[in-house]
Order: sequence, then C-alpha cells, then structure tokens
Amino acid sequence: MMRLSTVSRLLMGALILAATIAGCASKGPQVISRDSEYQRMLDLQRAKAEFSANEEKARDIPAATWQTYASLGDQYAKQGNDMMAYVQYSKALQMDPNQLSVRYKLGHMYVMHGMTDEGAREFNQILVKEPNNALAYQGLGLVTMAKGELAQSKEYLSKAIALEPKLWQAHAYLGMAYDREKAFDKAADEYQKGITINPKSAALYNNLGLSCFLMGDNTKSIEAFIAALRIDPENMRIYNNLGLVFSKIGRHEEAFEAFKKGKDEAGAYNNLGYVYMTEQSYAKAIEAFERAMELNPGFYEKANQNIQKAKAAMKVATKPSSAPAIP
Repeated sequence: MMRLSTVSRLLMGALILAATIAGCASKGPQVISRDSEYQRMLDLQRAKAEFSANEEKARDIPAATWQTYASLGDQYAKQGNDMMAYVQYSKALQMDPNQLSVRYKLGHMYVMHGMTDEGAREFNQILVKEPNNALAYQGLGLVTMAKGELAQSKEYLSKAIALEPKLWQAHAYLGMAYDREKAFDKAADEYQKGITINPKSAALYNNLGLSCFLMGDNTKSIEAFIAALRIDPENMRIYNNLGLVFSKIGRHEEAFEAFKKGKDEAGAYNNLGYVYMTEQSYAKAIEAFERAMELNPGFYEKANQNIQKAKAAMKVATKPSSAPAIP
C-alpha cells in the first residue's frame, strides 16, 4: 500500500458522484461527514425547520393525486430546491404510503442532508413491503457509509448489486467505500464496472482517475480525468484533480493550464504555489503566490501567509547543519 502524500490526501477529498437516482435528481450524492455530533444535530434541526417553513408554501398547490405531488417533487429536485421537493414527496406518501419509489427518493434526500437515521427509517420501511428491493439496500449502504460503518456499507451495497446487477450507482458507492479503506485497486474495479453500465457518467471517470492515481498509475489517472472532462467540460473540480496529477509528475505547465480552467489564473498560481510547497521548491512557491496576489488582491491574506511559511521552510532547509563533519 502506497503512503499518502499531501497531494494524495487532497485527491482523496475530491470524490464525487453526480447522479440521478431512480428518477430523483440531486445535487450530487456526496457522503456527508460532520465535524462533531453537536454540529450534526444543529444541521438536522435547521433542516427540519426549513422543511416545515416550506410546507406552508405547498398548501396552495392544487394536486389531486400522489402522482402530481411526486412529479412536483421531481421538478423541485431538478431545480436544486430540496426543501420543496421534500414537501411534495411527503404529500405524495401521505396520499399513498405504498409508493416505494417516492419513499426511496425521500430517504435519499434525508441522507444527503446528513439525516441518516431518518433515511434509514424510510429504506427499512421499503424492505418491510418489498424485502428484495435493491434500491433500499443501496440506500442503507449510503447511510452506513455516512456513519463510517464501511464493512456494513459494503455488505448492503453488494446485496443491492446481487439483486440488480445494472445498478451502477451501487458500484460507484462501493468504490467509494473501498477508497476510504485505501483499497484503491478494488475501488477502481467498481468504478470501471459502473462505467460499463453507464459510460456517460463524468463522476465515475473522475473517481476512477483518483483511484488510479492513488495506486500510482498516473497514465490511467490522466486518461480517466480527460474522459470525464469530455463528458462534463465545465466541471472545475475535475480540472483541479487533473492539475494535481500533472503537478505530481512534474508537468507543471499542463498543471497550471488545468488549474486555470478549474478556477482562474490567480487561483491557478495559488494552487501551483501550494504544489511547489509540497515539493519543497520554496523559491518557485513564493513566486507563484506573489503572482496570485498581483492578479487578484483577494488572495493577499492567504497567499501572504503561504509566502511566510515558504520563507520559513526555505530558511530551515538552507540552514547549515550543526553536526560535526565526519573525518
């Protein structure tokens, strides 16, 4: 197992999965982690309050069937208005609690907002009605992953795949679980399986690129990121991931161009400066940070702090050793 460098840890934080699950568009089911249980509870209370507030707005919507509410929920979800989508899905289930696809969407939305217990409740209700529902097992896999219970998560996701082999999202989530365990070869295999089923997912190619990089296969990593950008050429995160890989293998000009597309020229210089810092090329790092400040004064405080760190590190690196010379 390779030892993770600073750049590698940055890449590990860049896993994405922008997916439409069972007809429910979302902002991208990234597993949500919380710094503390206290913060999670605050977020939970705020989300519930927002849901309640938006429910008032839904009372004026003339809808006679659960299908109407479910359709409205899908429309709000596509617009990124999860609060109103939640209200519509809840209305649909009030009219017909047996609509399991709607219940899955509601459970998935709970998980995306860190409300894992509520999400698990919805998925388990599905399994009471339909014990072999693959999506419910996928949902429970996502819940347990969010809680850090990776062994249980892999079990649920494997069950989902066994029930429905073409469930590419389950392969993607399983890949994320393996990535968290640093089993990058297994993660890459799962992403590749997902790509075979859904070759139009930029997120799958992005995650494949990350796993390949962390395995040490830079060539396949770059190929995967480029494939992802062919599908989603405006995705700044993927450009930044590509830039990190280019910089790691010393292709700094290409890294700069990728960073520039991922942010802007000032941001590109700032990123490049950080890369030079990890390489202990302190003079180049200082030059890059200074250029970032010239192009965008907004970088002044952060870049200036980085410059001071680089100067201090350079001073330590060039300080003569006090150890006696070996005769």
